[in-house]
Amino acid sequence: MPYAQGNLIGDRYILREVVGQGGMQQVWKATDQSLDRFVALKIPFAPSAHKRFTQSAQLSARIRHANVASALDYIANETGEYYVEELIDGINLQYCMEQYFPRLDGDTAAHVMHHLAKGLAASHAVNVLHRDLKPSNIMVDKSLSFSTIKITDFGIAKLAESEMDRGTSLISSGITQGLSSTMLGAIPFLAPEVLRKNKAGTAPVGKPSDVWSLAALGYWLLAGEPPFGTDFDAVPGILSATPNEWPPGIAARQLTASLVSRLQEIIGSCFKLNPSDRPTVEQLVSELGSLAYLSGSRECGTITSSGPYGGVWFGSSDAGRTMMFHQAEVMAGGRLSIGSRVSFVATPGTPYRRAVAILCLR
Repeated sequence: MPYAQGNLIGDRYILREVVGQGGMQQVWKATDQSLDRFVALKIPFAPSAHKRFTQSAQLSARIRHANVASALDYIANETGEYYVEELIDGINLQYCMEQYFPRLDGDTAAHVMHHLAKGLAASHAVNVLHRDLKPSNIMVDKSLSFSTIKITDFGIAKLAESEMDRGTSLISSGITQGLSSTMLGAIPFLAPEVLRKNKAGTAPVGKPSDVWSLAALGYWLLAGEPPFGTDFDAVPGILSATPNEWPPGIAARQLTASLVSRLQEIIGSCFKLNPSDRPTVEQLVSELGSLAYLSGSRECGTITSSGPYGGVWFGSSDAGRTMMFHQAEVMAGGRLSIGSRVSFVATPGTPYRRAVAILCLR
């Protein structure tokens, strides 16, 4: 059935507006009349996916973690099937990076990876795989503070598996046409056993497949590009477990060189052809937590004037507080100038707070 604003679903949820749409589902912001709150109501496009959608909803309900969007309800009636999830007032990580960050500094990349690993560990603990971990399935807060990091779409894991099966069959046949947007967006983050699924001698898809995807996400955050290339071009490198060389200069900053080098090692340890050679997600949680990365919430602001000494600048945070900035604290490239929009972590200082781990925004 066609859906419109004001439709009542399951005698409980009133559709308000479309907030997202992918290759497999449409996502509505809806009002939960029973509890007087907004929720995300997801409607699958495939009418024949009843069994897989039902399984996905049941599986996702097992997971309870701060870094995973909560499953709230599942409805199946004469009009269709609907999955209700926590509504996150934020943006997906794909949009976040495309609009604001050329790449992240080591501290923030480690922070994001660590929280994603903790969310995945909670799902793996109840034997739930994600199968489609990619930037568009991760939500962060609109303020760009990275204080909210949540994995979404465990609720369509089985639907994603079906879509991946169709896409990998095309790839195995050497066909590049007809791949869905869902598949094209997922390819750079897929493990080799996912691409080779159902081929003789191939390891089964399992928890290590999610670990590979998490590492690919970490590489993308730190380098500003996927580890094996984009779209179909990524396939040869994935199948041979041969990631691209890291872009030069990522670990060159003395302030963060040790942390970045260690983070690169952790990411590299996940790109193993044999899934059993990869660390478990629980091991990743431990290793990433040991990095002692800078974990303060990021703020955004604008450079408004230059200081009395070279490299020193002043500006205002979006909250209206005067800040001091120094070019030496700029990470991941870029140079400060009047009018620059920046993201930073604020630390105490006199007479003004000082910005550290500065990232120049697009």
